[in-house]
Amino acid sequence: ANGRGQEIRERYKAFIEDKLLAAGIHLSANVSGKSAIDLLLPGIDKSFGLAMMVIWFGVNLCQAIFTGDAFDRNDEAAFRAVWHLGNVGRLFDVLKSRLYRPGTRFYQLPDSGPRGFRQFAEALLRAA
Repeated sequence: ANGRGQEIRERYKAFIEDKLLAAGIHLSANVSGKSAIDLLLPGIDKSFGLAMMVIWFGVNLCQAIFTGDAFDRNDEAAFRAVWHLGNVGRLFDVLKSRLYRPGTRFYQLPDSGPRGFRQFAEALLRAA
């Protein structure tokens, strides 16, 4: 089902980008997640958000943990930016991911979605 949805969103993305270009609006359209098309300034992605957060909190990027629920194209930039990953989505083998790098620490959370993230965040706070 997601394959067909992806195909439809790719067509909408192309349409939106054509209209933005014709109007002189400098935004990029990106198919993301399972149902979204993000409109962003060129070069802005989840890794940019991570970089801003580590600056804001005064930590090193190598200390950051990115949690995601799919680790697909939507999460690719963040996946490449950090060495610690937490999965709150379906089980998958991170070692078989095309984005895996030796040295990456991967935490498979016992629960998925917001509840899984909350449990993960609470465990981190207790350990800090």
